[in-house]
Amino acid sequence: NLTAECLLRTLGAEKKNDGSTQAGLDVVLEFLKTRVGKVNGLKQVDGSGLSKYNLINASQLATYLFSISKESWSKCFINTLPTSGTNGTLERFCDGANTTGRVFAKSGSMERIKCYAGYVKDKQGNLNPFAILVNNHDVPNREIVKLIEGLMELCVE
Repeated sequence: NLTAECLLRTLGAEKKNDGSTQAGLDVVLEFLKTRVGKVNGLKQVDGSGLSKYNLINASQLATYLFSISKESWSKCFINTLPTSGTNGTLERFCDGANTTGRVFAKSGSMERIKCYAGYVKDKQGNLNPFAILVNNHDVPNREIVKLIEGLMELCVE
């Protein structure tokens, strides 16, 4: 999270000669507009994503990930993401026979929040972007994770 905050300020310093959080946020918003188009309802107040005032919907996030998948550098980006059943925060996520090594994503969770966004590789080898944001739930996170793992199994098929 500290790294994300520092990167945000560095963006502001590099692109706007202003190393403030706000300058970094302005750079990110301008970039997102070129990728997502309409950013109605989107709000970012920090670099880490920990603020409850950050707002993005699943459609905006998936559209952004789709746009990245079309870039020449997309494989480099995807390779930075944790891989299901293999490493990082996804080491124990989707670790079944059909899904291990097929989900490349970031996860996020806070009290009553569980989110995953990234790519799932289907049996034909296609990388499909996805974003699942579960907010304000009142069941154990593990139950939410099991449901999302079931969705990933369907996406692999």
